[in-house]
Amino acid sequence: MVLGLVASLRWEADAHAQPMPDPDPSLQSAMQPAMQQPAMPQPQLPVLFEARDRRTHYFVGVEAGAACQTPCTMPLPMGPNTLVVNGPGGRLFRRQVVIPNIPVKVQLTHLTVGRIVAGSILSAVSLPLNFFGALFAFAENDPKSLPIGVPMLVTGLAFTATGIALLATLRTNSALVKSDPY
Repeated sequence: MVLGLVASLRWEADAHAQPMPDPDPSLQSAMQPAMQQPAMPQPQLPVLFEARDRRTHYFVGVEAGAACQTPCTMPLPMGPNTLVVNGPGGRLFRRQVVIPNIPVKVQLTHLTVGRIVAGSILSAVSLPLNFFGALFAFAENDPKSLPIGVPMLVTGLAFTATGIALLATLRTNSALVKSDPY
């Protein structure tokens, strides 16, 4: 009896069943694993590397393995590239640059510690020179202090200007991509 009931239920389910529609071809292709195609090599462009200061030479390398000493030209693929730059005094730094689809120049600079030190010292020394130079130069009661104050004030102002100029022209570790290679 139970077997007859199960068989009749199956017959009814089969009679009312509708065929499944064909799946959408776009879904079907998305569900299938993508066929691995070999990666096309990126087109490479000549990139000119030079130091901002022409007397400085850098060793430039890319993670792909190519290397050269500035000034030099090296072919690089378009897109992001990580440069490894070794500057004077063993100053090593890394910078990521994006190479566009045109020939470019990469201008390299490094941190200039001498400018930091000299600019800071000159600016600090100039403060008391300016203060005491002005105090002596403009003292109303003592005419003998004028020959001391004026040179002290002029020296202090020169130290101030030089210190500010050195600090204003600091360079940092950089690799600047310029669109005009020449």
